Amino acid sequence: VRFDLSRIPRGAAIDSGRLTLTGLRNEQLDPAADATWLVQIIAESELSTLDGADFMMVYSAPASITLSQLTPDDLVVQRANTWELDANVLRWLEEQRLAGVESLVVRIQGDGAADATALFGWDSGLGSVSSGNPPRLTLQIGPEPTATPPLPTRDFVVATFTPAPA
Repeated sequence: VRFDLSRIPRGAAIDSGRLTLTGLRNEQLDPAADATWLVQIIAESELSTLDGADFMMVYSAPASITLSQLTPDDLVVQRANTWELDANVLRWLEEQRLAGVESLVVRIQGDGAADATALFGWDSGLGSVSSGNPPRLTLQIGPEPTATPPLPTRDFVVATFTPAPA
């Protein structure tokens, strides 16, 4: 799931935050399955491009933040799973915006024990099967800064041909 951060003013404090995912389908979930799922936040910079990103690209991207894990007991249709973002995550989000990042990706990844008896679906908020409960990233933003901080300068290398000594 990709969340747009571009409306958060660069340099503004993020006072609090919450991620909410609502269960939609559990037909292929065995409540006795010995499986866990991790909810992870992936920085925009970890994906070379979000447009056209395929499964392997998102699957193999390193996670910047890992939230608490889920077990089969946590996965219930129409139940909202909610994570309150701690101070470290909020500061990381502020730093991302200062660097000019405009989005982030949330990935749910099952452990190795997750198989065909440990599949669960969260509501996307789209389509005819949806219950209208899309993933939500709710952030409480402080006042907009009086001056927008400059974007960080990125290092780059200039290569030129050097004439041979005479």
